Amino acid sequence: MAVRLPTLEQIDHLGSDFGLVLSADEVVAFQQAFKGPLASYGRLEELVPPALAPVAPRSPGYRPSASENPYGAWYWKTNIKTGSEGLLSGKKVAIKDNICVAGVPMMNGSALLEGYVPELDATVVTRILEAGGTIAGKAACEDLCFSGASHTCAGGVIRNPHNPAHSAGGSSGGSAALVAAGEVPMALGGDQGGSIRTPSSWCGVYGLKPTWGLVPTTGSMPISYSVDHCGPMCASVEDVARLLTVIAGHDGPARPEILAAIARLDTGAGERVVLAGGISDAGRRALLENATLLAYPSIYEGFGFPVLEAMTAGVPVVAARAGSIPEVAGDAALLFEPTNEHDLAREMDRVLTDDAIRSELIARGRDRVHAFSWDHTARALASCYRRVAEQPA
Repeated sequence: MAVRLPTLEQIDHLGSDFGLVLSADEVVAFQQAFKGPLASYGRLEELVPPALAPVAPRSPGYRPSASENPYGAWYWKTNIKTGSEGLLSGKKVAIKDNICVAGVPMMNGSALLEGYVPELDATVVTRILEAGGTIAGKAACEDLCFSGASHTCAGGVIRNPHNPAHSAGGSSGGSAALVAAGEVPMALGGDQGGSIRTPSSWCGVYGLKPTWGLVPTTGSMPISYSVDHCGPMCASVEDVARLLTVIAGHDGPARPEILAAIARLDTGAGERVVLAGGISDAGRRALLENATLLAYPSIYEGFGFPVLEAMTAGVPVVAARAGSIPEVAGDAALLFEPTNEHDLAREMDRVLTDDAIRSELIARGRDRVHAFSWDHTARALASCYRRVAEQPA
């Protein structure tokens, strides 16, 4: 509702209430003084009210009975999907109950949170739905995720499907038990000190604690930001690779300590170069003055997807020093040590104008991107598991 300008009489009465005797000119002056702040209030009325991001239509699901939940691994059952097609089409995914699913109750294993219903989807949930996955429900977990066994969940003990008298491990015990029981092929878990790895090993499923920062935890209840990890727990190595491919990647607006400002300039010849980090503001100015190219100075943790996206698009990656680019770039980036900003600009020009160098960088980049595809990741993980299995007991 708009705030109205007070009348002269109202201002005079306000003055009297505070023991002030105002002249007619002073009352008029006070009325004029009100107009500035009221203009700001009027502008607020014109703004679009803030709103949460839209979520896919869904029913809230239900809490399964004991007969439908023999291992105590479900907290809530749902059937949420968007009809999208993608890497997870036809796959049911259980979500650990410390991760938000809009409209579905979440208690994080604790009676303290019983009845809480999130209004938004965690980033990983949104990505699963967009990739064609179905959210089958919330997997029970330990009380506030503070146990490595499976006996502290407020909903009851979570049992190991291979032997219900044994622990499923924790704190992502529900996720591991649901996969081991064959109720879902995929689940999300969380790991700070073993909460994906322990239940995965105890229940005989495949679990992966990703590199910190690789998978966003936006929308997940934390223990501590610096140690929180979200990762896949699946019935096969291939499904681990599929799910990880879907949920990994930088999330939302960049934090200043992770992502520097992006400066872009297209070249007249239509060629583009990505500069990943390692250059000061003064260096960027010199670069843009002395070379025509696309500058992308960035500092990333985890995958550093902009560099992979550049390689996918056939864009050469050049960096002033190795430590400034994501580890995933490997030998697919051209690294050099300029002595000054003009050396840097000239080096970038060399890449733009030398067809052989540019073609080699593009080829290396595409090979590097292939190394991070889900099928290549699946084969690499399978090889690791085989080597472990071949070790003497």
